[in-house]
Amino acid sequence: MGAVPLELALVFGAPALAWVGAAAVAIPVAIHLLSRVRRTRVDWGAMRFVRLAYQRQRRRLRFERWLLLAVRCLLVALAGLALAAPVLTGPLARWGADAAGAGDAGPLHLVVDNGLSARALLNAADRGDAAPTRFDTSRRIAAALARAAVGSGRAVRVHHAREHHAE
Repeated sequence: MGAVPLELALVFGAPALAWVGAAAVAIPVAIHLLSRVRRTRVDWGAMRFVRLAYQRQRRRLRFERWLLLAVRCLLVALAGLALAAPVLTGPLARWGADAAGAGDAGPLHLVVDNGLSARALLNAADRGDAAPTRFDTSRRIAAALARAAVGSGRAVRVHHAREHHAE
């Protein structure tokens, strides 16, 4: 039996932002190179002790500076990629994407937002009593997912924030 090739493709909803994020990595590098401290040499009595202490820690400080630069560049690149709206495609991306999770035996965890923003009406023009809120829509979708999961024999757990009462 042959091995199944794992295909995974990354498609961007806004590819221009991915390029902007990649180009923005140059910003921390430029700041790093331009902000190097230029020291003037001043000889005074206890300078040899200061120079000795600096030489002992110079390698560690240089490593820490390069590590910090790498982390900054990585954060900028990840922010650019996140803004580009990445979407995974291919068979590997669809693995486990069934709404009911038919291939999964673990419990289905649903998180429902019940904050103030969820109580906003979906259509601002609707001001009647029957106007649906984001919370109503979330609850309806969660109920449909829960029914499908229970039908396939999975446990369902619904999580939401506790309501805060004004005192």
